[in-house]
Amino acid sequence: MTYSLAVLSLYFAANNMNRITKVLALFLLLLPVFLYGIDKRQCQFAQRSILSIVGLILGWSSQHSIQTEQAFPDIDSTADLRDPSIENENVEVLIAKVDHQSALDAGRKEKAGKKENEISWQSKRPTFLKMNTKNGALFGIPVAQFSNELWLLRNDGAIQRVSRDHILKETITSIPFEPISLQSLVVELRKEFGAGFQVRAEQPYVFVTQSKNASQWVERFRNLNASLKQYSRKYDLNCSSLDFPLIAIVLGSESEFRQYAQAQQENIPPNCAGFYSQRDNRIVLFEDANKVSRQEVLDTICHEAIHQLAFNMGLHKRCSGTPMWLAEGFATIFEAPAYSAPNSDGRSRWPASRKSTCLALLENDTRLYSLVDSLLRNDNVFKNEPELAYAVSWAIAHHLSTYSPREFADYLHQIGQLPSLVDFSAEDRWAHFRSTFKVEMPQLIRQLKNHLRSL
Repeated sequence: MTYSLAVLSLYFAANNMNRITKVLALFLLLLPVFLYGIDKRQCQFAQRSILSIVGLILGWSSQHSIQTEQAFPDIDSTADLRDPSIENENVEVLIAKVDHQSALDAGRKEKAGKKENEISWQSKRPTFLKMNTKNGALFGIPVAQFSNELWLLRNDGAIQRVSRDHILKETITSIPFEPISLQSLVVELRKEFGAGFQVRAEQPYVFVTQSKNASQWVERFRNLNASLKQYSRKYDLNCSSLDFPLIAIVLGSESEFRQYAQAQQENIPPNCAGFYSQRDNRIVLFEDANKVSRQEVLDTICHEAIHQLAFNMGLHKRCSGTPMWLAEGFATIFEAPAYSAPNSDGRSRWPASRKSTCLALLENDTRLYSLVDSLLRNDNVFKNEPELAYAVSWAIAHHLSTYSPREFADYLHQIGQLPSLVDFSAEDRWAHFRSTFKVEMPQLIRQLKNHLRSL
């Protein structure tokens, strides 16, 4: 009521006084409004009323008033984090089921009006979960829960594993989940890595490097980003825009690379030149003056960068039961010169490090059959014979995405709907593959051989 009387009085003043008198009257009449503004919403209402009347009296346009209001944002915008609207000490966190097709349709409509590289949260934003632990407060979205721990998606895209023994209290807040901005992420990474590193933002990437050659990494990753989008459009893969800035860490030597991997509890093989961590959502590489131009290093850059893009653009789902042949085979496609940069169709479609292995298998039907059958049923070949596993996985993924693109896109979508971190039997995996692609093993082997010979 007080605000309504004040507003009416001000409009009367605006129409019946000269300019100086109007301004004096304005401040006198606004004083009680501020005195009676006892809570946050009332103050916000008063601000908007004041700006509208000031605009009327001083002749400002409506756009000027809006800009002035935005120039003085709410100084207590984090209040809801300190004072959540809903509290339950024994809250049971559930993972919501999403109508995926509706989300994809909505994402396409939203994407049509956005810049191609813009980072935005595509689906309806869930609210933050505030978790008080023995080590302090954490904020994020629960993405998986187990009897002994809970996995929390943070606003930088990393997944934090929290032991249930360390959780003191869980609170559902009223704050919508908001991915971290590039600017804020740069500040956080500078704190994490210190003065010896350069942190460079090149949307949608943030590069952390020790060298002055950051530009070469920027160009390579930008090309891969554009190439994956071009490939997805060509073969009608459902590729969403990015939710989080993508972090790429380039260390100065192999020893530093291995120290970092050990600190992050990443188990990497002896000849590894880089890795993508689903948990941290980061690519980690190293730059060695004697190795930077070697083919295997360049292949690794392409491979790991595609992993990161595919898991962040909805082609794969983090924490799901994605078969290794699918994730690794798809990433290996982009090791080939024809796919490492956009508009390179005339170049070789063979990944250089896989060609000899695949050609040798063309002369051994029994061996090829055994490898394909095993890869489609389980991931054991990657543990026992990794070189063969990567080569054959590439052959399967490249063949299917090229000659059965609709089924391949559908298969990616179905895999993304699988429950998080659930193991499926070998028979279930094979039955799912066979029902999607409508193929039996002997026919698939013949198709693979014909495909490899045609390249």
